[in-house]
Amino acid sequence: MSNSIIPILRALETDPAIIKLAEGHPIPYVGGLFKVHQDCFYPFPPALLPIFVDDGNPSIVGLLKHWFLERDTTIINYDLETGTFTEKARNGIQFIADLLLKMDMLEDGLTPEITQFASDMQYQELQDIDEHAEEYGDVPQDFYHLQVIAEDPPISYVPDLQYYKGDFPASYRLLNQTQLEKACSFEVPRDWATEVQLPAWMDRNANKQQLFDQYLGNKELDKAWLTLNSRGWVISDAITALNQLTTYSSDPIFLQIVEHYTTGWKTANRLHLNY
Repeated sequence: MSNSIIPILRALETDPAIIKLAEGHPIPYVGGLFKVHQDCFYPFPPALLPIFVDDGNPSIVGLLKHWFLERDTTIINYDLETGTFTEKARNGIQFIADLLLKMDMLEDGLTPEITQFASDMQYQELQDIDEHAEEYGDVPQDFYHLQVIAEDPPISYVPDLQYYKGDFPASYRLLNQTQLEKACSFEVPRDWATEVQLPAWMDRNANKQQLFDQYLGNKELDKAWLTLNSRGWVISDAITALNQLTTYSSDPIFLQIVEHYTTGWKTANRLHLNY
């Protein structure tokens, strides 16, 4: 299954550096945290396109790609213990910068291996990484001081929403409340449920299959999609619902993703899992 994600990444015009890593290019020093996602083991919703997995601290890194509504495609970290997506990078070059910063901190400076990796990824501002590591370390709240991050920072790294240009709905510290109606439950840390009124599909007690059927019957495809990508599904039922949506979209990339998701889980024979 791992290689079948590559045509989808190319079709989505994903940054070439991300594609190179997804194809198996070695990541020095921290590669154990970013193993190429090989098969369907940990359950995830179809809006997530997994690229890397960390089994030690169970998490998945991949693209978040929404359909049937206007949303940016972004790179997220899926913490499997909390069941939460966090926006990790707004583009591929930010993801590479994050990797390089981790390497620099681990090795206490640049090494030939780090320099070669940056060259392979066509990352030009390596000295900035080293200077940032020296001044700020790898504290996520300080990442926005890096120029490559500051230009369009992920919501996880901004001190205030005034610095955020994207459409991700929340971080653990900030709530981008105007985006809640365009988000799935995984994108909103559970603690926010006690602070604001969340959409019906984020209600952990709602019957997601019934809610999906209701939205689909009303041709509210955006809400049906967000319901499908919120907590409360068995994989086998999610696959059925996902394939129902193909009636309403002939987009070849969407159809590729549906096939990828369906085939991956059926091949793994883990249709009983739930997310």
